[in-house]
Amino acid sequence: MATLRQDGEAERELMQAERAVLEEQAKRGPVGDCPSAAVLQRFAAGREDREEIHEEILAHLAACSRCVQFMAELRRQKVTRSGARRAYTVRSALALAAGIIVAVSIWVWSRKHHEFQVSNQVATIDLRQMSPTRGGSPNPPVTAVKVPRQAGQLRLILPVGSEGTYEAGLFRRVAQGAPLLRDSGHTNLEDHDVVLVLKLRLAGLDPGRYWLGLRQGNSDWAFFPLSVD
Repeated sequence: MATLRQDGEAERELMQAERAVLEEQAKRGPVGDCPSAAVLQRFAAGREDREEIHEEILAHLAACSRCVQFMAELRRQKVTRSGARRAYTVRSALALAAGIIVAVSIWVWSRKHHEFQVSNQVATIDLRQMSPTRGGSPNPPVTAVKVPRQAGQLRLILPVGSEGTYEAGLFRRVAQGAPLLRDSGHTNLEDHDVVLVLKLRLAGLDPGRYWLGLRQGNSDWAFFPLSVD
């Protein structure tokens, strides 16, 4: 804001200086055959398109140092004002670019921070008491395990004796189509529990019922119902 005020004050000062030159010329009045200040100003601005007047002014300037000095002062004021405008334009463009960079940086940081928070959440699912649904079996009325959409990892607790490497997929329906999400991993033993950790980011899914499929090697999928909220 301070820069804008300074640029505005500088512009006003230049305009006042130009008006002062014109007023001074007007006070002196025409000397001999000198053109008026308005005519010289129009000529300096390139707005005098009458050929006879144009030639008369050129002939007069060739012999009148007073009018030449007046024209030079007009030209100096015009160049100074033009330079001030260019400087203001450059400063405005730089300020705008800096503002855009800051806004983009904040947006990128907040997005990455949000994605980190989402992907860092873990949903624990205990499958030890759940009976899986096989690919060819009808869907039983099993209560689905609720998991938050903010979860980026699923921590599965498997029955004892289920150690090994698993392929996992998240399906919309049992044994239909390709999995929406998939991962694989090997079980770990945590406080006598068989635990399988899967990186399945649920944030991109619509809320609703899904099926978590697990299998080892070429075996059939075993499905467990999930409710993504």
